[in-house]
Amino acid sequence: MSRFWAAGESSSESDSDDSDDSSSSDDDSFTGVKDRGGDKQWVMSDESDSEDEVRVVISAKDRFFDALKKKIQVIRNKMKISDFITIQSEFEALAKIISKSSKIITQYGGIPRFYIRMLCDLEDFILSKIKNKAEFKKYS
Repeated sequence: MSRFWAAGESSSESDSDDSDDSSSSDDDSFTGVKDRGGDKQWVMSDESDSEDEVRVVISAKDRFFDALKKKIQVIRNKMKISDFITIQSEFEALAKIISKSSKIITQYGGIPRFYIRMLCDLEDFILSKIKNKAEFKKYS
């Protein structure tokens, strides 16, 4: 019997179940080892993770350009489906990235061309949508 159910029994019943308790105590101890084994599993997994994991160091310049490219790609995708709300929020996030990385911009030759190209494309996109008054009213 399990320890939980054995605690509620009287002493006379537990004396008669000693043979059952001895066989079940082996099962209980196995369960306890299994529970404690879970703790050992974490230690072992930490060791294996450190061996498999390779840490890659990325320079600030590369992180900046990667962040710009990701935001620009999102803006271009949203331009295809005319999602102005997301375009605006992503453009604001892009402006924050540019303002935070002014030191990197000055060190590596100014504003990247792909950012300027995206600004021109975005301006053309917005002007083309404004020209079509009927469609523009639908977005308002």
